[in-house]
Amino acid sequence: ILLDEHMIFPVSTLVEANEYHSEPIAYSLPTILGKEGIVKVLPLTLNNWEQVKLKESLNSIKANIDLAKNI
Repeated sequence: ILLDEHMIFPVSTLVEANEYHSEPIAYSLPTILGKEGIVKVLPLTLNNWEQVKLKESLNSIKANIDLAKNI
């Protein structure tokens, strides 16, 4: 990162609503980082099974966040 090599890292990022979820939620996406921070968040190319599993994971994250809010 310090050498500004623009390498790809999995970075947890707040992602706006899209085809996988209906509201903003943070999860890791492949992200190009440089010395100034995030250069670009790369789009996911998922097959049908991967899309289903991502949606299940995001629903689980959301459910756990909701549980934590009620503690």
